[in-house]
Amino acid sequence: MGRAWREIPYMGSFQRATIIRSTDPLSGVWREVERVGTTDSVARIAAGRSQPPAVCRPAVLKMRQAVELRRAGIDASLLTKPLLLYYSMLNLVRGVMLPTRGDFGARAHGLSYSSGPTLLECKAEVSPRGTFRAFAESVGVPPADLDKRVFSLRDLFAVIPETLRDFYLLRAGPASVVWVTVESFIGGFTYLTFQLPDVDEATFASSWQTMFPWMAEVCDLDAAFRLRLKVKLQSDSMVAEFCSRYLIHDMRPRDSAVWLDHRVGGGVVLLPRIVAYLAAMFILSNVCRYEPDYLEDAAVGGTDLGFFLGQFLSAAERFFPHLVLELMSGKCIHFE
Repeated sequence: MGRAWREIPYMGSFQRATIIRSTDPLSGVWREVERVGTTDSVARIAAGRSQPPAVCRPAVLKMRQAVELRRAGIDASLLTKPLLLYYSMLNLVRGVMLPTRGDFGARAHGLSYSSGPTLLECKAEVSPRGTFRAFAESVGVPPADLDKRVFSLRDLFAVIPETLRDFYLLRAGPASVVWVTVESFIGGFTYLTFQLPDVDEATFASSWQTMFPWMAEVCDLDAAFRLRLKVKLQSDSMVAEFCSRYLIHDMRPRDSAVWLDHRVGGGVVLLPRIVAYLAAMFILSNVCRYEPDYLEDAAVGGTDLGFFLGQFLSAAERFFPHLVLELMSGKCIHFE
């Protein structure tokens, strides 16, 4: 099923993003949080969402706390940083929900913690009320998908695209997200190539519609690990629109058209990454408080788990506020 030599590909990543220039993306993200967290900015956001002025002062205070808690944890070790970073993230969520929704749910975490025989088996159960549940529902998670749901730390790590490469160091089964390379040709078809290191060609050929059911109506199997859109997309803008609707964008700016997707089956969990970050940090914060021995070897030894946890904390500190900013603006943002 080769393609004619004369086909000319569209160039670029098909990501349509607002660019915020910064010499250091991490500092740039948190500087932007401070920018939208001023009294004047929060008042404008609240007015634009028809929320009462009374929500502004507590929203500003919570966003300031988010910034200060993150700053306090910059030099903290693995034994304490998750606790400070979780409360930074929780306050950021509450500070944003107040001017955009008017409330952040009940004054509770919205999750309950339970220990497991290993760190990766420690769990969080979604509570009937609280900030986590209100936040998850606000980003589109159906209430029925949250009722009495229990997520292990392993489940939540498997959903995070930013640490996908390092997830396999944990030897904890398949990830819930996969890389997808997009190729589209002027006047021709668009192709999606899936990177599935734990799946063979025959399994993909027979099961891709089950693994990626949202692609079943719009794609046909073309070759090994590759799908072809049934309809020819007539412009690069149409390709970008398709990618934004069906795939998950990379938070980092890139020149090549590499996106991500969820997959179904194999015990993987489908959950938006912004929600998974918050739930994973909730579990780690409780481990810090009640079972720091789970973190001892990882904190002082050169283990795969310790390396992964360091990478995850860096990703949470960098990309969770980034995702919150995107949620507020309704647009993809890149910090460069």
